[in-house]
Amino acid sequence: MKGKRSVEELLENVLERLERLENIIMSLSIDPVSSLAVELALTYTQPAYKAVRLAQKIVELERRLGRHDPISKVIIEVLVATDRPLSISQLTREIRRIRGSASRRIISSRLKELEKKGIVEIETAGNKRLVKLKKVRQDYENKENAP
Repeated sequence: MKGKRSVEELLENVLERLERLENIIMSLSIDPVSSLAVELALTYTQPAYKAVRLAQKIVELERRLGRHDPISKVIIEVLVATDRPLSISQLTREIRRIRGSASRRIISSRLKELEKKGIVEIETAGNKRLVKLKKVRQDYENKENAP
């Protein structure tokens, strides 16, 4: 019993320290790419270098989008971070995991807007509709790899 309690206390201590470190890192990040990279690294357990690259892509897409709502922002973040087409249900589940709540109807509505703006593509595969980022993402990657 005593051993279990000390392990639990140790884990609590580690979690508290980790939370303090996350708060410090977030408060130090003034640049949108940096703060988004930290958020991606923590949310998706991405290595720092990959999180920075993903954050740059997200910021670039958000600039193209112009003024946008928080749901559209999270949709873009999830699609960039997962790096694969997702069904609307998968996308909704992932957004719900991040935000705590998400409506499939609202997600579908925002996806239609993002599709009209040329940010995402919605393809029908059988009875599923798959969502992915449009070719813009590949253009950005090509710029990134240019000499």
